[in-house]
This record gives sequence, C-alpha cells and structure tokens, in this order.
Amino acid sequence: MEGANRIIQLENNLRELITRWERYFGGDLKLPPLREKEILSRRLRLLSEHGPQRSADRFRLDQLQHRFMTYAMNWERMLREREEGIRRFVPGRKPTKEPVAVGEKQNPANTLPGRSVDESGAEALFVRWKEAKEKIGEEVRVDQKTFGTQIDDQRRQLEEKIGRPVEFDVKVEDGKVKLTARRIDRANSEEK
Repeated sequence: MEGANRIIQLENNLRELITRWERYFGGDLKLPPLREKEILSRRLRLLSEHGPQRSADRFRLDQLQHRFMTYAMNWERMLREREEGIRRFVPGRKPTKEPVAVGEKQNPANTLPGRSVDESGAEALFVRWKEAKEKIGEEVRVDQKTFGTQIDDQRRQLEEKIGRPVEFDVKVEDGKVKLTARRIDRANSEEK
C-alpha cells in the first residue's frame, strides 16, 4: 500500500505544479517553477526505478509519468516561445489567422493608416508598432529615434529597388508584430 500512497502524493504534487505554471504564464509569478519541476521529475524517476509491485500501481505510475512529460514538454515550448517573443495565446483575445491592422485610431488626422512618408508618419508608425508589441506581450527594445532611422533606411532601399514610393503598415500575424511595406501608386501619392 506504500507505493499507492506515494503515487497519490505525486499526483497531488503534479496538480500543484500545474497550478504554479499556470500562475507563472498568467503573470502572477515572476519566476517559472523550474526547481519544483525538477524535484517532481526526480521523485517520479526514483519511484519508477524502485517500482510498485502491484500491476494497478505500476499502471497509475506510468500514466502519471506520461502526464508529467506531456506537461513538461508544453511548458518548455511555452518558455521558449516567451523567450523568443512569440505569444500564440493572449488571455482575453481570440487567436486570429487573418492579418490585423493595429492602432488605426491612433493616427493623426493628416495621415493614413501605415503612412510613414514624412516625420510625423514615422512617429505615428512607431507609436502603433510599440502599442502592438505591448499588446501581445513583446518587449520593445528600440527607441523611437533608432526605429525612425531604420524605417527611413529601409524605405530608401526599397524605393531605389522598385523605383516607386512605399509606405509602411503595422500588422499582427500569427502572434507576431510585423512591419509591411507597400508600393504607393503615383496617382494616390500625388493626391496626398
């Protein structure tokens, strides 16, 4: 009966660990419970090596190990995605497969969504890009001046390459913030 009691204790430990990981990914805990995960992994391994004698207890232990490994792989994947700045799930928001324009309400009245043709457009583009990154939980590591310089350089290179003016837009696709460039028709650019 001792083996069954140890399995019950490990099942309770796994439930507590699942709760701690959920709290970490939800933002309640500052550090991931890696130490607790390692302790539970070690205990499962030890119990498996000195396995229970009854078939029912061995079956429960195998099921518990399988559940733990499944959770552990998901936690590692989610940690890796968080470190890389990928957020596939944002609490309170349904995932979307369609590209979504972000921050169009933030545009000054004299610019169109995504317009980055003059200095005020670059500033508005930076504001929308920063808001989009913050909205999906990504860290903003570039200041406005650096961002503007990079956008101007990219615009110049693209315009030289295609021989037409371009504009930039902010989009969120597959949980990532992207800047997209688009050619401006000469007729449209003359109207502005």
